[in-house]
Amino acid sequence: MHFCIRMKFIFYLLLVSPQIMYSQITNTYIGYLTTTTKDIITYQIDFELKTDNSINGESTTDIYGKNKTKSFIKGNYNSDKKIYSFKEINNTTTKSASSKDEFCFIECEELKLKTLGGKEVLVGKFIGRYPNGESCAQGSIYLTNKNVLEKEKINFSTIDSLLKNKLEYKSITTKNAISIAWKSKSINFFVWDGSNEDNDVISIYFNDKLIKENLSIKNKKEHIEIPLKKEGKGIVKIKAVSSGKEGKNTVNILFVDDTNFHPYISILELGESISVELK
Repeated sequence: MHFCIRMKFIFYLLLVSPQIMYSQITNTYIGYLTTTTKDIITYQIDFELKTDNSINGESTTDIYGKNKTKSFIKGNYNSDKKIYSFKEINNTTTKSASSKDEFCFIECEELKLKTLGGKEVLVGKFIGRYPNGESCAQGSIYLTNKNVLEKEKINFSTIDSLLKNKLEYKSITTKNAISIAWKSKSINFFVWDGSNEDNDVISIYFNDKLIKENLSIKNKKEHIEIPLKKEGKGIVKIKAVSSGKEGKNTVNILFVDDTNFHPYISILELGESISVELK
């Protein structure tokens, strides 16, 4: 796990990251780590529980961020006490530019399996160690069974908490070709001004049909919902009607389906538009 860059994450359990394929059933738990320095970092473990109660699998740290890192994990399960223990052994992939010596590997001795609010969760303490064995972090861990979460729909009342994450927003201009593999029966997305309100105005179209005309973009998030017909998905187009006081029309956009989210920032000149294909 990488702690070189501090990130303040508010946890929202709606997202899906790739799983490892095993010969047996893979258990997936997703959630966050909180450190004694008050960092909150998204975290996921995917593992196979073997007949001898040993576990092998992979962890993912900073799941949706620029330092996303996957590590091999090994451990055990105490079926009598319902306690997991595991260690991150080494990294398998990482987006981080840090050197190998700067990675902080998680060790968890007593991760208790509980039921809270009708959900299966893993809670406990962890310590982090550099490859040389030196301590680099400590704190708490909270993970929820992902299979349960996938059956739940998004609670849009918590979207502000989600948006407090330091997300990596992809820039969209007229030159980008953007497409999203969509997994919901309706289109839900939010638009807002992520900096100073400067009177940016947009119009929103879906399959060339006007959905919102002359929408003034504010810091307050505007929720757009478009039902989808059985015959397919379509194209969302956002057109710059006014470029505001700061020269360009810039809009934060967050597409949210049942299992994932897709953050963008559109950067447009007056009269220009961007298109996002949902397929």
